[in-house]
Amino acid sequence: MIDFNIDISSGALLFNGERLEAKDHNEWVVSSIYDKLKNVNEANQIIPYHYLVNDILWMGRVFELTIRPACFENTPFMLYFVNKGGVYYRSLSNWEERSDINMLEYEIDELFNWLFNELRLSDDYVKIDHGYRWEFSWGRISVSFETKSFNCGIYISYY
Repeated sequence: MIDFNIDISSGALLFNGERLEAKDHNEWVVSSIYDKLKNVNEANQIIPYHYLVNDILWMGRVFELTIRPACFENTPFMLYFVNKGGVYYRSLSNWEERSDINMLEYEIDELFNWLFNELRLSDDYVKIDHGYRWEFSWGRISVSFETKSFNCGIYISYY
């Protein structure tokens, strides 16, 4: 299992204590972190420019992580976390359950409270459609779902 952490003040990302500097696709695929993840079968390209890390431990919770390096001019580096212990993750194999708005709202509220308390985030968040967002000098953290694909989780994206 890969240990993950983020320094909220700088946006620095740590994988097993090693800082990830690579933010664009060309840097990512030659980074030591990607190489290490690939060598232990923890990172796999799932579609172009999207890499899945199956088990990430972040502040005591296990997540599935999709990493999308910046690959085109208007696509920022982004991390997408799905809580493997949450109701949303358990619904992924059943479209009826996955598209249940009440379940998605419950998952968002639970993730919001967890992030707010664990990272000691400020009350200075923005309520967005189907979620919440915190803005930082380096980027943003969002907890949200969307109603086209019914993806739901924590998104960290960089400016």
